[in-house]
Amino acid sequence: MNPSTGKPIAKIAEGTKADIDLAVKAAQTAFETSWGLKVPGFERGKLLIRLAELIEEHKDQLAAVESLDNGKAYSIARNFDVSEAAAVLRYYGGWADKVSTAIILHLHGLLTSTARSTARRSRQTRPSSRTRCMSRSACVVRSV
Repeated sequence: MNPSTGKPIAKIAEGTKADIDLAVKAAQTAFETSWGLKVPGFERGKLLIRLAELIEEHKDQLAAVESLDNGKAYSIARNFDVSEAAAVLRYYGGWADKVSTAIILHLHGLLTSTARSTARRSRQTRPSSRTRCMSRSACVVRSV
């Protein structure tokens, strides 16, 4: 609906339960076979950055649709919403090959997620008042 006129902008098909099940199955198959852990972070980052580039290339069209969809001023949609969407994708694309995580199972059945970064850090991670212990055998340490 166009917020300024109340008239329909477009008609969109509604998905059924079968459509959703098919999409979930396709995504799971792709994750287990051709995507998932088989695609290195560098490649995932390149795809995110390419998506950011495409958003920037079509900034005017996307801003027009965004403005029409929610009644926001075109200039705000173009200079903030669309630009920020591209910036977020570019940011995460840059980190895609720099951060990896591991899940560790502790003695008491607790799970801990750790993150390793290949990016240089100016500060070291060390226990301090910012250490939060979940049990005697597992503590979460935030970078200080």
